[in-house]
Amino acid sequence: MTDGEERLSRLDARIRWLERYRRTVAIAAGVAVAPIIWFSLSPGWPRAHGLALVTALGIAAWWVAEVVLGIVLSAWETEANIVARDKGLPRATVVVRDVRNDGSPPSGGLPS
Repeated sequence: MTDGEERLSRLDARIRWLERYRRTVAIAAGVAVAPIIWFSLSPGWPRAHGLALVTALGIAAWWVAEVVLGIVLSAWETEANIVARDKGLPRATVVVRDVRNDGSPPSGGLPS
């Protein structure tokens, strides 16, 4: 197996795993942040306000985790696409040639 094929298979495995578990990991991050915030509040906080703050920051942590994991996933997908398409050949270009050879510019259509 060449280095490109090995890298592609490793990226494919990472992409499949992250697509499968991204939502679970993000929710777990939000749930993990909530108790940390709850226990860091001073005892003078009203319980309702603390609960609202913990809920809002837990949702914000979930959202941030979703965005970060989405960015990582898109970077891996882009790299996998580059590795899969890299065959060592130059990029193809279209060359328009004048088939009439009379010096006039090509008309863009079929010769008359």
